[in-house]
Amino acid sequence: MPPATAPITDNANSDATSTTASSSSSTTTATTIAPPSGTVPAQTDKMTKKRRKSRKSKRGRKAIVAEAPTLEGLGGTVGWIARGDREPVEKRVPFTKPKLKQIANALPFIWRYSFFWLKNFRKREKLFINTYQPLKHRPYYGVPCGGIGAGSIGRDFRGAFCKFSLRPGIVEQRVDAVKADQFILNLSRNGVTLKQIVLSAAFDNGESPLAAWDFGFPAENVAYRGLYPRAWTRYDVPEYNLHIVCRQITPIIPHDYKDSSLPATAFIFDVTKDGDEPIDVSITFAFRNGTGKRRYNDPNSACETAEFTRGDAHGAHLTHTIGDVDCTYSIAAREDESTKASVCTGFDANGNGRAFWNGLTENAGVIEGEIESANGSTLNAVSVSLRKTAEPKAPTSLEFSLVWHMPTVYFGTKLRPLNRRCVCVCVCVLVRPLYEGGSH
Repeated sequence: MPPATAPITDNANSDATSTTASSSSSTTTATTIAPPSGTVPAQTDKMTKKRRKSRKSKRGRKAIVAEAPTLEGLGGTVGWIARGDREPVEKRVPFTKPKLKQIANALPFIWRYSFFWLKNFRKREKLFINTYQPLKHRPYYGVPCGGIGAGSIGRDFRGAFCKFSLRPGIVEQRVDAVKADQFILNLSRNGVTLKQIVLSAAFDNGESPLAAWDFGFPAENVAYRGLYPRAWTRYDVPEYNLHIVCRQITPIIPHDYKDSSLPATAFIFDVTKDGDEPIDVSITFAFRNGTGKRRYNDPNSACETAEFTRGDAHGAHLTHTIGDVDCTYSIAAREDESTKASVCTGFDANGNGRAFWNGLTENAGVIEGEIESANGSTLNAVSVSLRKTAEPKAPTSLEFSLVWHMPTVYFGTKLRPLNRRCVCVCVCVLVRPLYEGGSH
């Protein structure tokens, strides 16, 4: 992770003024120590090779830093900042090659652990720490969604949802990202779609599932800043002079542990239009069942969907199971007097997605009801859409929320259940005091 730069005073629209962070110095001073007299040439050669390797590594880091995004719209300069096409300088892998001496010293532990591992393997239970199958960390993770102790749904700096951790002690780290969990942008004028694209740079076009969706958003036009519990993702659409900033807000509230433990996150899209012509902007929030793990994406698994309205929140529930544990996802959009949300109560996220995608295109980013699957598969995903007109030089906001509810979760081998309290689905109303009034 690149070091954070020195903090500055955020502007009035920044969400980070209520968050404190420690930033380390971004400059490292290297001191060269002359080798003592009598050093053998082999040691000198070894030190020289290390210095050359270090210089190459530093040159690589400078190349990555040179491609850092501009900070406009990201709410400040402190935090984890990356561009959508960032690649790590070093490849980090788990420690899997111990020395013979280390193996000898660990033999008693290996003996005991092997019996424990085999016992759980036969029961098909997952270990919290699996020494024989270590997890590989992916270099894309950003600030996760969800409150304290409520589980989490990860986000990465490319705009994808990933790394679900909804069951105690289990992290779906082998899943790269969930393809159907997306924000979709539609630009139109007079009811005719000009451009429609997924706001993510994590996937390639033409790959199943959802091969009909356009995943070609340029990675160099994505900028990210993460500072828990908030994150900012900027999407630039230069051909239409459009800038979109997604503010991800989890309600972590000082001195309020109860509401800070809600499994909820809000996404506020601030749209800025340059130029002279207005344009209609629609954003669709789509979400599917499961966690991205193939075991929970069975096409025949039972899913129930329902549309709801509560206050100024309008959205859909998606009820299903994750590893025999009941789970409900709820997505919603915040309506106002001039803007009403459109809800799709079911589409097939395992197919090519053509019917859903074409429906959005033909209706300028709005889709309602159920989208029947051509092969009769289960409707295992829902969506909610908002459309507003972006006037030149006049910021426009579209607000969404994500909530999950698992009434009973289990620890260990399902011998210790925990009953959770119900969650209000109206997260748009819940988090409003956090971002209304400028810096609050």
